[in-house]
Amino acid sequence: MQTSSLGIAPPLVLRIQEQIEEARTRIEQINAALFEKTGNRFEDTLDAVNADDIRSYWQSKLSELQGMLAEYSTSSTKQSDAVAKGDIIELRRIMDKTDFQFRLIDNVELFPDERCVSVESPLGRAILGKRQGEHVTVETPMGIQEYRIMTVVAGAHY
Repeated sequence: MQTSSLGIAPPLVLRIQEQIEEARTRIEQINAALFEKTGNRFEDTLDAVNADDIRSYWQSKLSELQGMLAEYSTSSTKQSDAVAKGDIIELRRIMDKTDFQFRLIDNVELFPDERCVSVESPLGRAILGKRQGEHVTVETPMGIQEYRIMTVVAGAHY
């Protein structure tokens, strides 16, 4: 488990690890149900086909989560102060001096209860690799917006 210098696992790591465990549990449940139903024989039943599709989904999800955790583990020791995935960013909208904070991540769907911005979004693409104090311009549904990067907190420190 990846931990901070205080020995505490960051919330992002804990959330990914919980979801990995859920995916493993679901795969085990599907395998057990298929074994019980088919007696470990490959039968071309509709239930077995549906179960295989569901199992494939969870195996794919498991691989994606394991990749994210591995990527986090290697990026959490980042040396640069440039904005990267996993960082917590505070921006100030220049137009009205409004500050807001969010986490920059790959997959917003994994963390719907947190304030997150995807690296694939226009804002995410604009700030990725930038540094504290820099200005970015982003085309949004509300028109062109200009922001200043106020703070960048490395993902390993939250």
